Amino acid sequence: MLASVERLMRLAPGFVPIIGQAGQRGSHRRVTTGDIDNIHKQRGIGTGAAHGMGESHARLFAKEGARVVATDRRDKLGEETVASIRTAGGEAIYLSHDVTDEGQWQSVIATAVARYGKIDILVNNAAFAACHSAEESSLEDWNRAMDMCVKSIFLGCKFILPAMQKAGSGSIVNISSIAGMAVTWRNSPTAVPVVASAATGTSDADPCRPRIGAAPADGLSWRPATA
Repeated sequence: MLASVERLMRLAPGFVPIIGQAGQRGSHRRVTTGDIDNIHKQRGIGTGAAHGMGESHARLFAKEGARVVATDRRDKLGEETVASIRTAGGEAIYLSHDVTDEGQWQSVIATAVARYGKIDILVNNAAFAACHSAEESSLEDWNRAMDMCVKSIFLGCKFILPAMQKAGSGSIVNISSIAGMAVTWRNSPTAVPVVASAATGTSDADPCRPRIGAAPADGLSWRPATA
């Protein structure tokens, strides 16, 4: 996974990711290799970092010289990921984190700021997928998908913004899915909770409208496609 993320960013810059001012339409641009090269010595929090794409983010950020706060609920995998990053020469810590819990968001951000002085980047990556049709989906599936994929983004933005405002800068990356923009053979018609939550995450009508000082915070909506 790490190789695929890095290959996408370096060999096909801008193929999927779109970066722009959060809350502003028409200000988006394609990501370039410079966006990754500029994270050296920056401090970032990444959720869902114990495995999969979140682990890839944490490893790539550390490889590029960022100081990483990796969070997840799968503590054993999370600790192993951070240990591996450190063995490779990177700087990272692991924090147990339920992204649907307000108190845990506050604790994670406070711990990260205490450790590194400020946070430059937040990657909202944690998610949950329930691939069922409408008649097969349970309310529990729906609520969990919305909590993990939508509520968690709101909470992350809500609690990281005061720290970024105090520091005077910051970037927020929300990982969504191509499923929120187009129906594909993988999600039609059997992934109602996935499509609904992804559509909310990909919308340009940003409900958080994060701002740092008088200007909107840098925002990135990354919509990975199926492969």
